Amino acid sequence: MSGLSGRVVLETSGQQARVTLLHRGKFNAMSRVMWRELRAVFETIQRCSEVRSVLICGDSGHFCAGGDISEYAGFRFEEVSLRDFHENDVWGGLQAMLDCDVPMVAQIEGNCMGAGIEIASCCDIRIAADTARFGAPIARLGFPMAPREAALVMRAAGELTAREMLLSATVLDAVEMKQRGFLNLVVPAQALAAVARERVERIGQLAPRAARLNKASLRVLVHSSSAQDATKIIANAYTFASSGEHREGISAFVEKRPPRFDCSLPERPLFDRSTLMKNQNLFAALRAAFPETLQEVAIETDNGLRYSWDDLERSTAMMANLFQSLNLPEGARIAVQVEKSVEAMVLYLATLRAGYVFLPLNTAYQSLEIEYFIGNAEPAVVVCSSRNFGWISKIAFKAGTQNVFTLDDDRSGSLLARSAHCSDQHEVASRQSGDLAAILYTSGTTGRSKGAMLTHGNLADNARVLKDYWGWKKGDVLIHALPIFHVHGLFVAIHGALLNGSKMIWLSKFDARLVVKKLPEATVFMGVPTLYVRLLAEPGLSREACSKMRLFISGSAPLLIEVFNEWKQRTGLCILERYGMSETTMLTSNPYQGDERRGGTVGFALPGVSLRVQGDDDKPVPVGEIGGIEVKGPNVFKGYWRMPEKTAEEFTADGYFKTGDVGKIDERGYVTIVGRSKDLIISGGYNVYPAEIEGYINEMPGVAESALVGVPHPDFGEVGVAIVIAKPGSTVQAEQVVLALKAKLANFKIPKQCFVLGELPRNTMGKVQKNLLREQYKTLFA
Repeated sequence: MSGLSGRVVLETSGQQARVTLLHRGKFNAMSRVMWRELRAVFETIQRCSEVRSVLICGDSGHFCAGGDISEYAGFRFEEVSLRDFHENDVWGGLQAMLDCDVPMVAQIEGNCMGAGIEIASCCDIRIAADTARFGAPIARLGFPMAPREAALVMRAAGELTAREMLLSATVLDAVEMKQRGFLNLVVPAQALAAVARERVERIGQLAPRAARLNKASLRVLVHSSSAQDATKIIANAYTFASSGEHREGISAFVEKRPPRFDCSLPERPLFDRSTLMKNQNLFAALRAAFPETLQEVAIETDNGLRYSWDDLERSTAMMANLFQSLNLPEGARIAVQVEKSVEAMVLYLATLRAGYVFLPLNTAYQSLEIEYFIGNAEPAVVVCSSRNFGWISKIAFKAGTQNVFTLDDDRSGSLLARSAHCSDQHEVASRQSGDLAAILYTSGTTGRSKGAMLTHGNLADNARVLKDYWGWKKGDVLIHALPIFHVHGLFVAIHGALLNGSKMIWLSKFDARLVVKKLPEATVFMGVPTLYVRLLAEPGLSREACSKMRLFISGSAPLLIEVFNEWKQRTGLCILERYGMSETTMLTSNPYQGDERRGGTVGFALPGVSLRVQGDDDKPVPVGEIGGIEVKGPNVFKGYWRMPEKTAEEFTADGYFKTGDVGKIDERGYVTIVGRSKDLIISGGYNVYPAEIEGYINEMPGVAESALVGVPHPDFGEVGVAIVIAKPGSTVQAEQVVLALKAKLANFKIPKQCFVLGELPRNTMGKVQKNLLREQYKTLFA
């Protein structure tokens, strides 16, 4: 697989991985984002059981010339921000390398300065060109090396060399660095790539489990002073005894033949920190990020209510205890269709805490849709609003679900009444990374809804990557104005705030004027393009109102370049556009650094995500050309609920998920979404699949056939327009079609216009030419 992750590029081929530092024009100097990407890349490699060796190198003739000094003025002159940069960003990347049990070979050429020396110090084998130069001349810049980084360099290069570099800004050549023990080999520059590649391949041919065990032992026993760590290593050091590769190695020696170490590694890497943590329940990770002072305000609502972190701790425990008192089966689904409230969020967190599977349902879904979801998912518990209890409970009881509770946005309902009598102490249920955490239903082009199964690992990995990539920091405050039944509002927003221990300003529904009023109290806002259009219509939106804001994030639908530009002009800030879907959560993002955000694109593939654009021949298309977007990574879902055949169809032979979206990647790695191969319409951030609506229209009396197409809309971005063909001798009224659909479907699925015509345009194969219909009606709402 090949991957794009901004300026730290991860590529894998077979059992080898290649990590390239890519910052052209700056000799691959490490920017703040690159440190975060480095961490995510090596955490991904650590989780990838098939990778046996890693080559790390720089682009364009240099390894790494140090840090990107051009961005230092933004954070180095204030103690707290400087500490945060070194202890979280820089050390986070270096620690991920040190914690990685896969053997690493550094291929060093050109400049290897400062940050480059630190990165090379994390590698197991260092091979350099005879023209390479080494140093850490930061004394010329007026600052010291951070303590942990200095200790790292001293251990790898030796105390005298470290002192010489740091105190006298000495730059040393490769031959000298080899003599001092920092390098394993020095070779002619023209031979460097071949020699480094040969070493990586040689390591890959040897026993992978033994290699990881050796690295884990050396790392702990040499660098850790903890007796507890040493005890853990010793206790696990002999677990290889019955392994297949141990038997193969001995057998090959006795039989005088080369060994064939083709046996699989354990699914989880040895001695990974997350593996040593027994409980990989997503709630455990979120709970660990709660502030030490639980009495601090965690959530402030639009009607003046305040919830502390202790409130969240106790209320999730009480609700989790209620669910466990019901003696639900392992993996039980809890289906939820309620209005947005803090208690609804608590319900989600309590489901995770108790170890069950959360199934959120759009509040606009009507009876036919709810009947399908409940029948397909077979939830053990259904939670709905009091006003819908009558008809939803009938559907649930008919499907065999006996536990039906109510929850209303005024903090009432049977769910809260029952949980109020439960204990506020609860041990988080133990779950593994691959266990299901949630199922999100997403309609298919055939009209049949599919349940995307997301695991604790999917959601936790994506949350951690976004926390680092978007620069969440202490003191951040999120304005939460999104619904909480889809990826953006439920996962991206809530996980981001909780994993950072950040306060949320909770709006029960989007109100443009109220959002503008709250901007001076916040630092982060997430919305769909429709919300940004409506905010731009508010006179109070200004640079002054946004003076404390550092991040505006947009997703769920394409953001018009005109909106991007007008927002920058009005507020002085660039909207950060990202790309994701129900099956994968977030896939790409524009860089956090504002001057690198590009309107009309969705940025780079996130660290750890492998993204490619394939042609009709299933081969990668050239840079800048359009093709189908395919992705692979720890965030990609487990499959479709009870649809193994459909799951198999949507994945390639080498494990990539076919998103159904069409896009391109430019020469800098920016991804642009140009269309959807499955005719998906995104209206106001909601997915509308034409085949589903066409199915309902075609069942109506007098209708022969229909077509639904998406056309531009100034507010919703895109809306559906229905074209209906009546049967001969029948009369169909457009208004009646729309009225009938309103009784069956969510409002966002209803066509905004309907036309009754004599026939649909078709090609020579008889296929409806929807492109002609889109062209015909594209100015309908202009």
